[in-house]
Amino acid sequence: MFGFDWIDSKLKGTLQAILAGVWAAIASTALKMTVATIPEILDENRQQLIACGLSLCAFVFANMMMWISFTAALDRYSTAYIPAVINFTSNAITSTIVGSVFLNESLAWQTLVGNAAMVTGALFLLAS
Repeated sequence: MFGFDWIDSKLKGTLQAILAGVWAAIASTALKMTVATIPEILDENRQQLIACGLSLCAFVFANMMMWISFTAALDRYSTAYIPAVINFTSNAITSTIVGSVFLNESLAWQTLVGNAAMVTGALFLLAS
């Protein structure tokens, strides 16, 4: 799908599941930006209306890409739980990074510990 012919099937599935999680985090961020601009739209600000429309389009596009990547990852595994766990972990980590960098959300130590635990669990799952 993405031109990685030299990579084996399971690794392709893992990469596609990670990519699906990244797309899901982008979709989530786009939706946050869409909802955040709604109060300004009510004031009939044309620039805010355009920003809201673009954010909504980014949300739809990212969701489409997420489902394409996730279903491709599902094709690579005999069971759905491995791509689902990898997707969830990737989504959580990407959401944490995007929220911190672009939305100025604070990072609590519990979030970092939780992300580390999810990565550890996903690595154990992949090793089994």
